[in-house]
Amino acid sequence: MKKIIFCLIGIALFFSACSLIDSDAKEISQLACIYPDYQQLTIPPNIAPLNFIIQEEGVRYKVRFSDTGGQNFTVSSRNGKIHIPLKKWAKLLDANKGGDITLNMYVKHGGRWFHYYPVTHHIAMDPIDPYLSYRLIHPQTGSWKKMGIYQRDLRSFKETTIIENSTLDNSCVNCHHVAANDGNNFMFHVRAGQAGGTYISRDDEIQKISPEIYDLYNSVGYAWWHPNGRFIVFSTNSVNGRDVNQQSIHLINGADSKSDLLVYDIDNNAFYTDSLVFNSKYWESYPTWAPDGKTIYYCRARAIDAKDHDDLTHIQYNLMKVEFDIETHTWSTPETVIDAVSMNRSIAFPRISPDGRFLMYTLYDYGVFSIFRRISDLAMYNISKQETQMLDMINTPETDSYHSWSSNGKWVVFTSKYPDGECGRPYIAPVNTQTGRVSKAFILPQKDPTFYSRFILSYNLPELYHTPNTFSPYSLVKATQQPGIPATVKKGPGTESYHKKKTEKTSLWRAG
Repeated sequence: MKKIIFCLIGIALFFSACSLIDSDAKEISQLACIYPDYQQLTIPPNIAPLNFIIQEEGVRYKVRFSDTGGQNFTVSSRNGKIHIPLKKWAKLLDANKGGDITLNMYVKHGGRWFHYYPVTHHIAMDPIDPYLSYRLIHPQTGSWKKMGIYQRDLRSFKETTIIENSTLDNSCVNCHHVAANDGNNFMFHVRAGQAGGTYISRDDEIQKISPEIYDLYNSVGYAWWHPNGRFIVFSTNSVNGRDVNQQSIHLINGADSKSDLLVYDIDNNAFYTDSLVFNSKYWESYPTWAPDGKTIYYCRARAIDAKDHDDLTHIQYNLMKVEFDIETHTWSTPETVIDAVSMNRSIAFPRISPDGRFLMYTLYDYGVFSIFRRISDLAMYNISKQETQMLDMINTPETDSYHSWSSNGKWVVFTSKYPDGECGRPYIAPVNTQTGRVSKAFILPQKDPTFYSRFILSYNLPELYHTPNTFSPYSLVKATQQPGIPATVKKGPGTESYHKKKTEKTSLWRAG
């Protein structure tokens, strides 16, 4: 009985305190300064708590989370950090799909409470895919030691390791890709060493392949799965490093000495290509398959002899498309979709919405790596109308790139190097599926709201998916110890597609 009485007294004092704050607090007609910038957002109904820190001077802080139906809870703090209870947050969001929630923020300073202008978040009806994969690597690309590919559950703060290079002689692990937003179909590359090769996981079975593409390439690069899960289109790139120094970090940009397209048949360990997309006249890169399974969009630059950094300014890519018949293994004549070169611009990372209506891409000035260009911005191409709009709502003064779609086409994730210009951070933004327009983006929430102010690794190639990656570390380690299955060109032009075999330059890429 005493316990019940004490609980009732506690509840009464709680509501009395809230009422006292509401009645006596001085109204401030502006939003409180908070970090991260979680102000006036549209958010998925299944996103983890958007923890933040109130940066206004004070000795006590309170935030009341509420909806129009009377559901509410309050979070208190003495240091400004607002840690939102996971279960209460999830319940509030679930109850308000398609509606709004309000955050009333109170700060006590100088013996008085101040009430800042309320923050309102709209809760979308449609969820985001609950899983996100990404590579973490130090932004100083010329001298990395540790890197890995990780999986985050977006409904909580749980992060799991898919693969770390510490188990692979510190080799480079990169260019991972998930097929059709399904984590059961997952691939990535390991560069050099005994573990070197391309790893393809389908339904928890891992296959290691060793590409042998004539005498021109012994590896493949950027990839995109066919909708049927059996084929993967690859660009195979021979990249040479170029120094690009910034004020506080050392970067190595890249220039292709050659790059081409091939389609890989997983079941038969065979590559298919054609002189239309495999030749010494052009560099083909960043392929992506359209949802129709027929059209491949990619980027193409005219091949030049890039000997030094100044030559990078002459490397610019147009957006192209070509059809590939998976039954006959034949290619159509490539067509130019966007002539960026005529605008003195370059295009990278074309990514098509699940309904096939929109193509999101990175627009920048030159070079093969848009992630090292501050001018890189995101744009959306309406495929049927053949119109482009710049995504100014989410573009920043720093590099914006590395984007992917959710399986329902309602959300995109991308990385931005804002505000420090060095570390790529993952952002999520809602998409209007009718217009292709995006709304204000928000950074991936973390348990500690000050996380990004001290975390020094970059998030690369974030990808959303609805089914988690579940292959065991044991099966992966076992696969790395096996020789790769030779994957050769079954149909293609051969080395005669090259006027002459290029002499390879020594790459500046290194692990140190």
